[in-house]
Amino acid sequence: MDNALHITLIGSGNVAWHLGSTLAVNHTVDAVWSRRIEHARHLAALTGGTAIDSMAQLPTNSDFYILAVSDDAIATVAKSLPPLSGLVVHTSGS
Repeated sequence: MDNALHITLIGSGNVAWHLGSTLAVNHTVDAVWSRRIEHARHLAALTGGTAIDSMAQLPTNSDFYILAVSDDAIATVAKSLPPLSGLVVHTSGS
């Protein structure tokens, strides 16, 4: 995986599960964040990432940060992100 991207998943719902499991095949999932640590742990076990429930624990050097949260939570979650070096993208399940 010489060209593997480093990805952090922010969210642990259906979209995060599908993206995370697919991306983890060829890329590195650095971390999985969820408000509920038990949800982060389940997805992290599938992807090989580290489960976290605090924005302060987010790795700051991932290539991509995928916001896989509900549309209602985007603004709140985005405002709580620390300075990050990678690209922050949002997904939608609809």
